[in-house]
Amino acid sequence: SAKVYLNGFWQGFIDHTDPCSVGAFKRLLSKTKLGGTARDIEITDRMDQADVLLESLFAPSVFYAKAWKTAIHYNGEPFGKYTAQYSVVLKCDHTHGNIVHFPLFVYYIEDNESSRFLHRLLNRPPLTRVPPKFCCFIVSNPHSSMRNRMFDVLNRYKRVDSCGNYNNNIGGAVEFRFNAPEYFDFISQYKFIICFENTKKETYITEKPVNACLARVVPIYWGTTYAREVFNMESMVYLENETSNGLDAVLQRVVIVTGK
Repeated sequence: SAKVYLNGFWQGFIDHTDPCSVGAFKRLLSKTKLGGTARDIEITDRMDQADVLLESLFAPSVFYAKAWKTAIHYNGEPFGKYTAQYSVVLKCDHTHGNIVHFPLFVYYIEDNESSRFLHRLLNRPPLTRVPPKFCCFIVSNPHSSMRNRMFDVLNRYKRVDSCGNYNNNIGGAVEFRFNAPEYFDFISQYKFIICFENTKKETYITEKPVNACLARVVPIYWGTTYAREVFNMESMVYLENETSNGLDAVLQRVVIVTGK
């Protein structure tokens, strides 16, 4: 078995209270030469006993603390430096050199167990009515100018319910975790959801379009053009370019879809 030391991960990663936790990595590593099953991958807090380092961005690196049999760096964000010393760097970029393509949305699906997602998709009752509400926007990070512009454009056409901390117009932010049943029930009230990424870079795709699909809400989406390779673009309204004409084209498609 392989003994793995974890460094630089976020709260909830080790105890599985975050939607993206160590479980997916144990299953991933078990499919490599390190182990035969996830049970063969042992997580230890003893660095002196570990032969494998798995680390991320959120603490100083311990790469040089000892000689590792294998050192793996995970970066789910489209920022942060990585270097050639790692055996493997898992990130949202196409595979080359020591980089292995592992976009965040794949990690999200795998760690929430693909079968659970497929069950939600395949075993839900057919829609019998059009969702009653127009569009929602659940954002607390105010620093994506494209996302904010899209909200403004659509909100001038018809009220968009802004349900996060940013530009809230429903009397308070919703507090549902983004993979909770209550979250899916909430957004399924709407025909559309603005689910832009924070940035457009490399192959960075988060849980946002996946969750819209699971809730059967039409995503109004902006992000990497890699989305064309993994999603049915007819299932979403995609912002093709960041100009005023591009934003207007999204509005016109929404108008056509709503029939008003």
